[in-house]
Amino acid sequence: MLSINRFKMYLVMLVVLSLYLCRDSRPSFDAMINNYQENTEVFMKLAKLSCQLGEKGELKFYEPRSFEYVTNPVLDAYLGAIDGKSVVYTKNSDGSCGLSVYIWGMGFAGSGNSYRYKYQPEAPKPYDPAVHIHNKIINNQKDVEFDMPLTHEAQFDNWYFNYKNT
Repeated sequence: MLSINRFKMYLVMLVVLSLYLCRDSRPSFDAMINNYQENTEVFMKLAKLSCQLGEKGELKFYEPRSFEYVTNPVLDAYLGAIDGKSVVYTKNSDGSCGLSVYIWGMGFAGSGNSYRYKYQPEAPKPYDPAVHIHNKIINNQKDVEFDMPLTHEAQFDNWYFNYKNT
């Protein structure tokens, strides 16, 4: 039989573990931009490989180390390098490749927010740096979505940071 002190110790450990698992690991907008700028080459390799696989019908949705899918060590490495959780391939209406790389999200019952990188989105949502300020909108209850164009060394490579709050 557990003593009262031992029970209290287990209870405290359970509470600490719960708090640790529930922490908010949401990246800042700056962190998303810096991640892209520091890993532009990986993003371009991910786009090339994912688009090739998608065009051959070998990729629609990929999540590393998922039991439901055949693993691809190269995709795993690329996604791991940019903190990506999954990649989704879409074929745009003009025939070009579109990708969505899921980074972070939190929500319940149709409301919440998410951070993604998008490559060649069909219709990018307008981004306004004067309106879409991190601290201003992350706790906002209004629906907000934008696609911020990402550049590296003043070059635009068709990658966007997508923020969505519903």
